[in-house]
Amino acid sequence: MAAIEVRSGAVVRWFREPIRPEWMKQGDPVAVSALAQVLRGGVQAAGMRSRQVRLTLCDEAAVVRRVRMPVMAKKDLAGAMRFAAEREMPFPPQRAVYAWDVVSTEGSLTISVAAAWKDVVDRAAAVVVQAGLVPTVIEPRSIALGRALNSENAIIVDGSAGMLEMTVLAAGHPVYSDSIPRNSESNGQAVDIEALISRGHRHFPAAASSPVLLVGDLESELDQVRVRARRGTSLLNGTSPARPPDLPAAGFLANFGLAMR
Repeated sequence: MAAIEVRSGAVVRWFREPIRPEWMKQGDPVAVSALAQVLRGGVQAAGMRSRQVRLTLCDEAAVVRRVRMPVMAKKDLAGAMRFAAEREMPFPPQRAVYAWDVVSTEGSLTISVAAAWKDVVDRAAAVVVQAGLVPTVIEPRSIALGRALNSENAIIVDGSAGMLEMTVLAAGHPVYSDSIPRNSESNGQAVDIEALISRGHRHFPAAASSPVLLVGDLESELDQVRVRARRGTSLLNGTSPARPPDLPAAGFLANFGLAMR
């Protein structure tokens, strides 16, 4: 679990705490009380004062799609998007939560649509509430990562929390995500990373020319895993919050993306 506190455009406090793998099941925060305790303890130990929280959902628990629609009046867009979300997303409408952002208006509307199971979103919010805080934004982690990086197109591989998680960005928005359990040995990990990258190429062939970025704990292991890649912090968006020199930025990229909303 990673958190930052931002005031006046700068990171002033932060913490990272490990969590047990069984507390999350396919991105679903099933151990609400245990996770809330870690969050509450981290906030107190770091001396954080803010009470409003922006948080991400694991990409395993969310689906992101891009849809194109004809240009229309703003008052008509909400109804049209409800219909489009129900058509595009693999969730029963009564059990899902949807959100969307218009990302382009050139010729037609290009809209990024995110959806997740309602009970998963409710549990994520409950973690924050039980920690004595107030959730204000919940979005898929891949969207926050894309916002934090100064790269329209990229393949991002993260090695946090015992998993290798990959996100393919195209035009600054996630178009494909995948994950596998993390191998503890460098050679095996390199093979797994290459396998994830190959999956990304198969599902989105245009990604073959995109740079590969290692983020999180993988940044410090780049020389050991011997994968042709760059450190994610080398492409950190210049509009992200100012950071003190002792902040290990590689572990907080999604947090920076949330702060940039």
